[in-house]
Amino acid sequence: MKIKNKLIILLFIVKILPVNAQEFAAIDELNYTSGSKKVMPTSKPLIEYRVLSYKEMLEKITPEMAGNHFLGVDIARQYYLFNDLYTYEVPVSPGNPANKTMVEKPSIYSAVRKIEKQIRKDLKSKKIDKVSAQAKFRNVLDVAISIYYSDTKLVEDAIQNAGSSNELTEIFTEGVILIRID
Repeated sequence: MKIKNKLIILLFIVKILPVNAQEFAAIDELNYTSGSKKVMPTSKPLIEYRVLSYKEMLEKITPEMAGNHFLGVDIARQYYLFNDLYTYEVPVSPGNPANKTMVEKPSIYSAVRKIEKQIRKDLKSKKIDKVSAQAKFRNVLDVAISIYYSDTKLVEDAIQNAGSSNELTEIFTEGVILIRID
């Protein structure tokens, strides 16, 4: 009887300990990729994505298609691509010529729009110059466009937990790492 109990306890320990060891190893490894957290002991969690370039799609957008943007033609083309990816139109009802705009990944779309509004306000109040505003928003759009085809649950969760537009900007500029695999 005692031997049987010892064997049961030993089997239980052998089954449980490898799972816990794997969990601890996963926390210490720091090398997660393709849309997973990268745990860093001294800073915010980073989210890494392996992405393809969207350069060909951007080159097909003419300045006439993109229209004007307060940050310039290049940002206008990028913003046009962002809108083209994240929104689509559906008919309101058969026979009605009106369409309803639907948004895919609404938390990311809304976050980019909030960041754009904040940059516009900062430019107007002279808190930021146009060159740094362009660089910041270009980076935000680059991340949003690049991760569109990826699993973005971690980014969306981070966006939900953000309290201000500055925190949203940090998610896109510092919290997401893009690894180009062209």
